[in-house]
Amino acid sequence: MPTGNAEVLGCRDVVFRYPGGAKDITSNLSFKTIGGDVVWCVGDNGTGKTTLALLIAGALRPISGQVTIGGLAPSDVSIKQRTRLAFVVQQRTFLGFVKATLGKELSFAARQANLRGLSVTLEEAIRSCGLVGLEKNNPLDLSYTQAWRSALAIGFIINPAVLFVDELPNISSKLVMEAVHYVLARRCKENKVTLISAHESPPSNLPVTQVLELSP
Repeated sequence: MPTGNAEVLGCRDVVFRYPGGAKDITSNLSFKTIGGDVVWCVGDNGTGKTTLALLIAGALRPISGQVTIGGLAPSDVSIKQRTRLAFVVQQRTFLGFVKATLGKELSFAARQANLRGLSVTLEEAIRSCGLVGLEKNNPLDLSYTQAWRSALAIGFIINPAVLFVDELPNISSKLVMEAVHYVLARRCKENKVTLISAHESPPSNLPVTQVLELSP
């Protein structure tokens, strides 16, 4: 388990531009986190929140600069290793579902995590994310917030060093915020890092340790 004083995620002078793009999406972006940090990434559409998530997850590689998690560059390791480093709870959660039922989706994630000796149980994830009674549902039949809480549960089960929550779907939803509070509390206790992107400032009752303002 990482210690609270050790750097977990570091972004150093990160520049990224999509092929054919007219401008940089991120320009000399630098910040670092230690174990237990909760980073609130705030910015309008087009300021690079989702791009930052993909850079951290290793799906994109910086043009220059460096992204590291525990000293490793996510884009330089195997896909299997990347999930140990970072996982993104995406806005379009339905694109990630491939199993016939939600229970099978969550069980698959749990089997993969158990092979690595991780401590979040399937039952805990289902309960804490408000999914009890939905296990037999086809994930594609879930409501948007149910599907989002399911994706959060998968990220919680996988329990990577860095979890990036790309947009909260509804901060006025009791079930959404209860799930977020539970996941954050557990990850902070284990000195894991969590990033949450949003368009507005963080709610005062979330344990945010730093705010990262992104601008075009």
